[in-house]
Amino acid sequence: MRIEVRYIMKLRRKLAVSTLAASLVAGTFAGIPLSNKGLAEAMGFSSVAYAATLPSTTAAFQQKLRDLYEKAEELGYITQVDLARSQLTAVNFTSDAAVTELYNYVKSQVPAGHENEYTHLLDRDTFDGLFRLGIGLSLAMDNNVDILKQSMYVKAVNEFGKLGGVQDVQFEDFVEFANAIEADLKSHIDLTVLLKDAEYKQLLKDSLNRVLTADSTKFAKAYNNLAITNKRVNNIVDSIVGKMPGYKDGLKSLLIAAVSLEAKLEFDPTGDVRVRTPFLTFSGLRIGSPILSWTVSPNNLITIDNGQLVFSGEGTATVTLKANFNNQSVYSQQVTLTYRVPASTYSPPPVIDQMVLPDFGETMKALEEIAKKLVGASDTERARLLEEALKIVQQALNKAELDLSKSLRIEGDKAVAQPNQDSAKRLIAELKKAADQLKAKLKDMGANPAGISLPLKLDLGQTSSSAGEVTITKDILVEAQNAGFASVTVVVNGASMIIPISQLSADTTISLRKVTTSPITDKTKVSDIIDFNLSVGGQAVTNFKQPIQIRIPVQTPAGVDKELLTTAKIVDGKLVFVGGHLEGNEMVESRDTLSPYVVVENKVTFKDTASVQAWAGRSIQVLAAKGAIVGKSEGVFAPNDNVTRAEFVKMLISALDLEDGSATENFTDVNDTDWFAPYVAAAVKLGIVHGRSADQFVPQASITRAEMTAMIVHALEVTQNLKNDVTDMNAVLKVFSDASKINSTLKASVALAASKGLVVGYAGKFDPNGKATRAQAAVVLYKILNFKK
Repeated sequence: MRIEVRYIMKLRRKLAVSTLAASLVAGTFAGIPLSNKGLAEAMGFSSVAYAATLPSTTAAFQQKLRDLYEKAEELGYITQVDLARSQLTAVNFTSDAAVTELYNYVKSQVPAGHENEYTHLLDRDTFDGLFRLGIGLSLAMDNNVDILKQSMYVKAVNEFGKLGGVQDVQFEDFVEFANAIEADLKSHIDLTVLLKDAEYKQLLKDSLNRVLTADSTKFAKAYNNLAITNKRVNNIVDSIVGKMPGYKDGLKSLLIAAVSLEAKLEFDPTGDVRVRTPFLTFSGLRIGSPILSWTVSPNNLITIDNGQLVFSGEGTATVTLKANFNNQSVYSQQVTLTYRVPASTYSPPPVIDQMVLPDFGETMKALEEIAKKLVGASDTERARLLEEALKIVQQALNKAELDLSKSLRIEGDKAVAQPNQDSAKRLIAELKKAADQLKAKLKDMGANPAGISLPLKLDLGQTSSSAGEVTITKDILVEAQNAGFASVTVVVNGASMIIPISQLSADTTISLRKVTTSPITDKTKVSDIIDFNLSVGGQAVTNFKQPIQIRIPVQTPAGVDKELLTTAKIVDGKLVFVGGHLEGNEMVESRDTLSPYVVVENKVTFKDTASVQAWAGRSIQVLAAKGAIVGKSEGVFAPNDNVTRAEFVKMLISALDLEDGSATENFTDVNDTDWFAPYVAAAVKLGIVHGRSADQFVPQASITRAEMTAMIVHALEVTQNLKNDVTDMNAVLKVFSDASKINSTLKASVALAASKGLVVGYAGKFDPNGKATRAQAAVVLYKILNFKK
């Protein structure tokens, strides 16, 4: 069974380090031939003649290049390597502006009258050849080692060392320099590197610049003594690598070949256990699923499930185990494995839950595209782009889940699941790792990832049973909490319940049951009735300090007005309308109590709204449908009555689904038993409202138009991260002849609301201290429900 490769950045990142360092040194620093002898001797610095035969370590290096090339050919990657080689051959180094500029600079450093001491270094063909041969080494061109023995290259490097003024340069100094680059790459490399050519080149340039600036090796000192600037080195990397579009893929192909040649197969745990996880070790790195997928030769005893070897029973089997990278086998080994039942009883292996991860590599690519657009963007555009980046990351994380559909068992009329402990913890670890990487990228872009949340999502899939039920152990919940997960999501037949994980302190059972008996007679029902239930530590929980979220799939037949759809709570056979909003084909609603819920079309009519129908009729109809506003009596809305501060806060919190049972307030004129107390508390907690004094909310006072405007602006700051982008407040407010009457503490909010079209005046005036009517309140609430930044 093949396991899909979800992302591979980690493998590319780690495996690339050594080869990148070698290619950087070889390609940018004139292709030094590898030898364990001192460069002084190998390049002719001493009287000892240059050896005609290769030192053993260099011969071994040359053989390794041949082995890499042959392995790439065996794996089917040779086309990419050969393409890069052909592109290298086609590069005209003599006409390259960056190489020419460096050549002219080196030439200018030769002391006047001493040109005859540097004839080989100043020979342009030899100078260019060093670059070509050095890059060729990184493409496993083993014959380049022999070519670099030729005296013209040996003497050219000799002359370069002399010109640099660093004495007694040894091969170990070269190694030290290469190691410095390798260490720098390891500490600075980005997960998205190697995915795009521009980032790949930038990695080379940044690492090289830092190592040269540190000036801690003899090789760096030679270049610094010659004052070869970072700009010159950067230009060469940009220019030469830019002329070889296939170089990166050729290098990757050789890296895969290196894994195939040098990796070691290991298992976790060791011993004769029934389930064990294979992985490869390469250069100290553990490489396993999901970076690699695995296949096993056919047999009756061992299968591969989600990257694990699973014995169907006890016994010994000899199998060929293959590791696959990009759907290509990169490692194969025959192994003999044994499983013995530890006790007198044997239970069939459980079905291992399927971990589903989105392609976080694609998410990182999307962030990179946004990062490019940030360059030169205006402040407004930058804010929009960063918000888009945050949204992309959250959406990607929300797609990760544990698929429990294959491990369901039927108990009566319900389908029951319990996530495999190892599978759940593996999902938690993988999702946290991806989230950390994506958050780091967001920070680099200038975004604040503090609001990014991690959901532990468990999907029971589709079931014909009346109910779906899942039990999550405390161990899994603790693991998720320690990893920073914010919530647990359970999905059954497309309906879901999202619970803050902080409220789950023990083994937790969550169930979603389809109710077949319906009390609905006068409303159009567009969803199943779903009874949501939760127990923690064996005790039923129906009220929450922090709201939970329910999501109910809807089907809207022709003729149904989607704006009039609302979630309804069924209490004693009656409907209580609680609002919610559509996201695609789901109705989403936050609740602080559990009960059966359904989605209906709620048409509400009033007999006294004709006078405001033209400008407020639709707003009243929609807000009434969602239960955010109610009539003063049957069929009576009283559109021209004033709205109190308490009434408007209740309307606002209900309309935007912001109820919070854990919120508190300290106003002396708001009692815990007052009907409006929980709404005021929720609004105060979110910073939406303030009192008219430090300890007085004045709930029964009529709300002014300016106060109402400030509240809706603060609400949008909470729900949609609205920023005040008004640069000239007075210019916006000059359309109102009475702008000077707006309280100074409310002026900025009124200006922002006016600039977004949320409030308008009448006859050139805003009337900030006028009392808002119920019809006016409905209009502004309808506008914020439909507000898009």
